[in-house]
Amino acid sequence: MELMAGIETPQYQRVAARLRERIRAAQIEPGQVLPSERTLASEYEISRPTVRQAIQLLRNEGLVHVEHGRGAIASPRPRIDRLARTAPEGEFTGTWAVRVWFEPADARIAAILGIEPDMEVTVRDRVLRADRRAVVLATARLPRELTQGTALEQTGPCPGIEAATEYTEEVGARMPTAEERAALGLADGIPVLTVTRIASTGSRVLEVDELIMVADRYRLGYGWAAKR
Repeated sequence: MELMAGIETPQYQRVAARLRERIRAAQIEPGQVLPSERTLASEYEISRPTVRQAIQLLRNEGLVHVEHGRGAIASPRPRIDRLARTAPEGEFTGTWAVRVWFEPADARIAAILGIEPDMEVTVRDRVLRADRRAVVLATARLPRELTQGTALEQTGPCPGIEAATEYTEEVGARMPTAEERAALGLADGIPVLTVTRIASTGSRVLEVDELIMVADRYRLGYGWAAKR
């Protein structure tokens, strides 16, 4: 019998722990269908409702997802490294989907960009998919006067803001909104990382880029010079 602080661990948590170990040890590989409820109930000598509780716990952790007609499947989990300003790296095939539109700046964006409210800004809305699964939602806003006649108003690849000489980032974590959870295909309980990146010349802000990342698939790395 397994105990936690003198309290017996619920059966579904014990079963989830064993399945979690099998997934992390690649005994159940990404994309592989887990044994059926009937098989797991027999293997662990538990009821099928208890199996469902264990599977739901793993779904909440993002370790499995459920497909109608197939059952519970071990989720692919390529790790994505984002080292300071570099592009995401990892063992995955990445694709960006880009939309561009124009809108008046609200008070918050105007304050960040140092422009008057309601001045027109260019919005570059991007979705990064790793192996066809969305992992980043990114929305950049720039003063329209800086983007007219440039690749920044196109949906193709863009080299970024050439005039930028400084970047600052603010990193946070929170639970996703319902819209973000749907767009990223997240199970309940999976948080997101938020990164607000500001590009400037030192004296003028050129762009504010707001990124939402799947927290359990991203690792952020930063470096800085030591003060002497």
